[in-house]
Amino acid sequence: MFRTLTTENTLPKDGDSGTLIGWAWRPDVDGPSVVVLRNGEVFDISNASATMSELLNGADPLATIKAATGTKIGSLEEILANTTVKTAYTLPL
Repeated sequence: MFRTLTTENTLPKDGDSGTLIGWAWRPDVDGPSVVVLRNGEVFDISNASATMSELLNGADPLATIKAATGTKIGSLEEILANTTVKTAYTLPL
């Protein structure tokens, strides 16, 4: 079964009010990038930390995330629309 990802079934109940990080596959660089979600927009912050491990094991991950300007790669809606998740079961809505 394939499920469509939306902001409603992906984000926590308080939306993106917290500091949300992850990684996104970037076809233009042929690999994953560390990203942060800010006001519905996804920014590549790999210039601040090349890997999630480097970011999380740094002296002050939150300060690093907040200081990173990053490059906008798209809105969360655009990225989710371009993502297919294959599940073996039906997730509750």
